[in-house]
Amino acid sequence: MRAGSLSQEPALSYIQNHFVCGYRNIYKEPWAGNSSAHPINAGAVTTTNGAGPHNVQIFMLSDDGTVLHCLPGFWDPHDLVSELVLSEKLNNLWKDGSMQAADKSAAFKKLQLEHLAMHSQETTSRSRLQGFDAMYIAHHAKDLPDLIEKPQAISDYERESGTGSMMKGEKMHAYLAPDALKTTDKIMHERMSKMPFTPYEKFNIAAFTNYGTQFYDKNENELEGKFAHQEWKKLDLKKVTTDAEGTAESQKISVVRDKTGSCQFGPTKPMTEQEKMIERFEAASKLLHSQPHNVAALEARAAAAYKLKLYQQAYSDAGWAAYYGSRSATNAQLKMLAERAIASQPSSANKGPLIIQQTVSAKRLMSNAATGSMQ
Repeated sequence: MRAGSLSQEPALSYIQNHFVCGYRNIYKEPWAGNSSAHPINAGAVTTTNGAGPHNVQIFMLSDDGTVLHCLPGFWDPHDLVSELVLSEKLNNLWKDGSMQAADKSAAFKKLQLEHLAMHSQETTSRSRLQGFDAMYIAHHAKDLPDLIEKPQAISDYERESGTGSMMKGEKMHAYLAPDALKTTDKIMHERMSKMPFTPYEKFNIAAFTNYGTQFYDKNENELEGKFAHQEWKKLDLKKVTTDAEGTAESQKISVVRDKTGSCQFGPTKPMTEQEKMIERFEAASKLLHSQPHNVAALEARAAAAYKLKLYQQAYSDAGWAAYYGSRSATNAQLKMLAERAIASQPSSANKGPLIIQQTVSAKRLMSNAATGSMQ
């Protein structure tokens, strides 16, 4: 996803200029997909929209954690931008204080389905189900009725192929009509239309991503690339994956480079809390460079700065966030706490709130604080 979509234009620039990004590792969640292990230096490839819904979900959240939109699986960078634009419209709708909750929900559904109706033929073509996912749905059609486009086509498939075992490849496609199942873009928008403005912690990810198989066996372990230990080829990804906190189910792994520059599996070092805050600080600074009045970015950087004990920066960012329209009680409290922390510092270090340019670096500020410099 990172190599084939997020790092490609037009998605890359749009995300940099409009969003504050974060991530979480879901490999231990019950809905997460799995596959054979494969070498990290095997080439990344693009695929169809919605492929791998159990492995990746792209959430677009409002600043209070409300789900505006969610894209399961991989998405082409052009189609991704279109959905990001929709999420911004939905955010404006969510923030509209003049509308009642029921009216907002009805408008949410309308926007989702209108957006689906406007999808180009190119987007629809890029949203075909992968063969093994289509096969899985065809054999579980009674449990997944919302994925069926033409019920009669499924009945014909069951009659022609039999239901005793799951057929593969050419045999399955020989019986299943190409338009028997819905495309992934339609599945996504129809399901989202029924989940208006849901808090992230209450969003039913398992149900939302429930189309296709949870185990993807495309012989990844036979791809070109180096395994540090050949026995890892026999394991699935969940056995050799490390979560964001560094807790591995078995062997901790990451990408390392040997003297020739080749990538291999190797030990990983988990991010410290300070490193996470620095990463969050830098991400917010990057967005503020192009959007200096972005309230969400100012609030995010203020929170990270406070955790890093950069109290003057936290006070400044929280203050500017309030000036530009923040009504967050958390931001107001953080500003107060930062002001108290500044007042408690030695008089030589307490030079009052400091307004610093939007491209400020957390590491530079921390270095300046350590040496007593206020540049």
